[in-house]
Amino acid sequence: MLVTKILKLRLSRIQKGKEHLSTQDKLMLVTMESPDLSANFLLRLFKVSLPKQWKFKHADDEDIHYSKQLIGLIETDFIPAYEFHARKYAWYEQCLMYQLNFVVLKPSQQQINGYLRQLDQCLDQQPKIELLHHFQQQYPSAQHANALAKSYAGASEYTKAIEWYEWAAQQSSQVNEVAFFGYIESLIHRNQLEYKPQMSDVEYAIHLLIQYLKPIDQKAYAKLLQAGVKSLLPDSILKTRAVQTNILADVGRGLNSLGKSLNHILKVKQFDLPFSKEVIANAPQLLHSEIILEHLAQNEAIRTAVQALLKNNELTTTIEFEPALQQFWLSVQTEPELLKRLITASQSKAWFETLPNTYFQTKKPLNLAQFQQILEHGLLNYLGEERLDKFHAERNMLYAQRDMVVTEMTAFASWFYQECLQPYLHQQTALFQQMKLILLQLDNIAFTSQLFIYQYEIQQRAQDLSNWMKIKLEKGNDFDRVNAAWVALREVAGFESEIAQDKINALKNTLMQYKTIRNNQILISFDSEEISDYKEDEK
Repeated sequence: MLVTKILKLRLSRIQKGKEHLSTQDKLMLVTMESPDLSANFLLRLFKVSLPKQWKFKHADDEDIHYSKQLIGLIETDFIPAYEFHARKYAWYEQCLMYQLNFVVLKPSQQQINGYLRQLDQCLDQQPKIELLHHFQQQYPSAQHANALAKSYAGASEYTKAIEWYEWAAQQSSQVNEVAFFGYIESLIHRNQLEYKPQMSDVEYAIHLLIQYLKPIDQKAYAKLLQAGVKSLLPDSILKTRAVQTNILADVGRGLNSLGKSLNHILKVKQFDLPFSKEVIANAPQLLHSEIILEHLAQNEAIRTAVQALLKNNELTTTIEFEPALQQFWLSVQTEPELLKRLITASQSKAWFETLPNTYFQTKKPLNLAQFQQILEHGLLNYLGEERLDKFHAERNMLYAQRDMVVTEMTAFASWFYQECLQPYLHQQTALFQQMKLILLQLDNIAFTSQLFIYQYEIQQRAQDLSNWMKIKLEKGNDFDRVNAAWVALREVAGFESEIAQDKINALKNTLMQYKTIRNNQILISFDSEEISDYKEDEK
């Protein structure tokens, strides 16, 4: 740092020539003993370095006066020009700490508010946290505590963030939604198994979100809810979610689809059927009770909560745990009002004993035969990888049969969307809303949070698949609509319907005819390079 007498002259020179000096010129004048403003780019590259730490003098009033001027230059010129470096090495924080110690000894609340707005743009590292601690210690308030908590959370110090968010909430008569969401996010990220006995951080976060009925920022609320649910769901269920595909692969498929759309517009006849493993895998997958039942008894939080309930009501000797748990889930799926019996201990005493004798009845499986084979191994595995004769006399028959398959598959996808998926979505949405209102009244936070996440996941997947299919069917081309049909064939297995079986049988026959016509037009087997090119359509 320059001595004050030299700094005074340099600052005066900058003031007089500020219209002609570059930001780098100014930096050289206040940081270098012998700055050469005529140096070319290469010389400056090796000689000029950005300071990591500013050393402001404060021995007397003159030191403080010119240090204050330098701070003004740093804040107005240097920080905007060298933003990345300035944020990394906390230039603003260094300047503010000096001002609080030697310039603004007793800042007004308006000044503090300005400092907080500036600090909010800084990196969440120790200098910023120290300043926020200073404000909270000297002028304790919910506002200052929330700012400190936010910074701790940004630095991944979630326990301290949670403590300060909780302190701030105790001082406030109204909910600060931004701070509340920051608190929820900190709980989810910390993810400790015990926030309190028999209740984890995330279970408590889910409970608070259920209780928060009228969020202003709906998107932030939904994002937190999704993060909490994802954190609590077992990996085995998360694995059944849609698979996120590679962006470049998506672009490639989009160009391929565009090319085929242009072929359709230009009336170029197509013989191949659209099929993309990645598009199908990327489509949302429904979650049915069969999978839920497999995981309920393995869910430690639910086991602990239910076993505690049974123990408290002296029912452990008369009830088998796992069958009772399955009965419970299936019962509330059809009659969620049963949950109200858990509101008080007296009502819940015989709750498990009086459950309806409901056992899971396996649906009569649909005969999907070769469609399951295609979905598992690909369309070429079913049709064969042989090359076709482009000049075959019955080529037009193949074109016509291909178009018939596309038409029938599109019709099947539309039927599934309207007659299966939409009623199911409406049912699950109503059930979810009804269950949510009842869960608000229950005391066992771990138990209610775990129930909520399963019901939420069921409803959300139905909504996601509905949105996905709607776009594919209404705005898509043959490629989109037929891949939507493959997804419908995958998901229809979760529904029991004679009409579905009839439609599947008809579609199976149409596809068989296409395969037969196609096999009659085989020319020669592909070589390995040609097979590789052909398989690109299935990606």
